[in-house]
Amino acid sequence: MHRFRVSLIIAFAMSPAFAEPVTSSRVNELPAAEQSAWQAYLERSQTNAQVDAAAVQTEVVANKMTHALRAPSVVSLKSVILTV
Repeated sequence: MHRFRVSLIIAFAMSPAFAEPVTSSRVNELPAAEQSAWQAYLERSQTNAQVDAAAVQTEVVANKMTHALRAPSVVSLKSVILTV
């Protein structure tokens, strides 16, 4: 049982936990009472993404770079507590 629990914790920690993206078509499938709040959220998110992209581009130009560099992807199990 112990090995199963440890395996389950590790599998859970390593699995992606992403939700489906919020899109206009998904918002339109919601009940009418919920659509306006989600549409406003979607519009704010798109505006924020444009502002972020512009800020990154400004930094790229200021640092005489040809493109932005992605941060390295790191998987960490520091928050997983394994009990024996």
